[in-house]
Amino acid sequence: IAKLEPVVAKDPKEVKKIAELGILDGVTTNPTLATKAGIPYKKAVEEILKIVKKDVSLEVLATDAAGMIKEGRALAKIGKAVVVKLPTTTEGLKALKVLKKDGITVFILSSDSSKISFFTLGIYIVGA
Repeated sequence: IAKLEPVVAKDPKEVKKIAELGILDGVTTNPTLATKAGIPYKKAVEEILKIVKKDVSLEVLATDAAGMIKEGRALAKIGKAVVVKLPTTTEGLKALKVLKKDGITVFILSSDSSKISFFTLGIYIVGA
């Protein structure tokens, strides 16, 4: 069985069309995408979570660990399907450690820096 890549969604209507095909494996979105679709981010997320029951990746906007932790915890409370997206930065890795201890599912965004990406892979493997 093939695992499909998550759908990058800016509009819940797009998500619904794909879900109706029976091939939806997950969704990722962010405030910028929702804005481009002319939909308030919170409304877009609420609608997507009504359609998708697993793996809805939502990105934090903060750039410091404390802000990412606060946002990540708030995002995780929105629904059980939420996966918190963090940047591959030193601050993102600090937030990763705390959010994982909280039992929150976290996804690390890729980075242009191979050094930090390799470092992140090592942390992921040991289960930080």
